[in-house]
Amino acid sequence: RAVADGVGRAEGDRQFFFVNGRPVDIPKLARAANDAWRRLELKHKPALILEFTLDRTEVDVNLAPDKRELVIEREDSLVAALKDLLTNLWTTDARSFTATPLLPL
Repeated sequence: RAVADGVGRAEGDRQFFFVNGRPVDIPKLARAANDAWRRLELKHKPALILEFTLDRTEVDVNLAPDKRELVIEREDSLVAALKDLLTNLWTTDARSFTATPLLPL
């Protein structure tokens, strides 16, 4: 088992997402992170802070007065990339390496 019992949180109250410095609510990204975490630990959700820097022409923040909701062009690609990245980051194989023997002096 890659994650100890009690690691993570029962709720997603410690998941913060930012796009170009602005705090946002992006349920699809939160779901992608939780799905990647679920491969390691079924009961909890990861605590995380994620900052995305995107081209301003690919983001529309004018959906709600507080500007926490947004539309991202190619959002599905971003979601898939995040899920793959976190899955690779959180697997034990990603934290292992092959040692190269030292050459004799």
